Amino acid sequence: MAVRREDLLPRRVSRAEVGPGGRSTVWRLAEPPTPPPPLIRLRPVSEQRTPGAAPHILIVEDDFGIRTSLVTLLLDEGYTVDEAADGEEALRLVEARAPSAVLLDMRMPRMDGWEFAATLRSREIHIPLIVMTAARDARAWAEEISAAAYVTKPFDIALLLQAIDQVCKR
Repeated sequence: MAVRREDLLPRRVSRAEVGPGGRSTVWRLAEPPTPPPPLIRLRPVSEQRTPGAAPHILIVEDDFGIRTSLVTLLLDEGYTVDEAADGEEALRLVEARAPSAVLLDMRMPRMDGWEFAATLRSREIHIPLIVMTAARDARAWAEEISAAAYVTKPFDIALLLQAIDQVCKR
């Protein structure tokens, strides 16, 4: 790897060679460069919860890409996760295993967020809801269903995790 001499001053150089024609110098590093740190590290691995002690989050989102991204993010953060593409599927999952909180999209096919929340209330199931929506009136929608929190799409990951942590009291 050819580099400028100034770039090597703080590092160790193994040898210098005269290049073809005696005009250029090639410097070689004694040690390979260290890889750059990860671009984003939201929480050190040591602070992540073990799967047995982790809050359980149900993600209810009809957009496959958003849903799978959220699943990956929350698993990486140490949560346990279930996912549903609509309110009907989510109700079946809630009956099988009550989550610590529900990330709830409001506009979905078959059963939307409003109907899902109303059905939970009618069955006297009390689970904190976190509304996820791209709508400008996200706060009003969250208040309509008595949600514990809301986040707007596109998500600020730090704010999303903060809302989940607060709702789950992590």
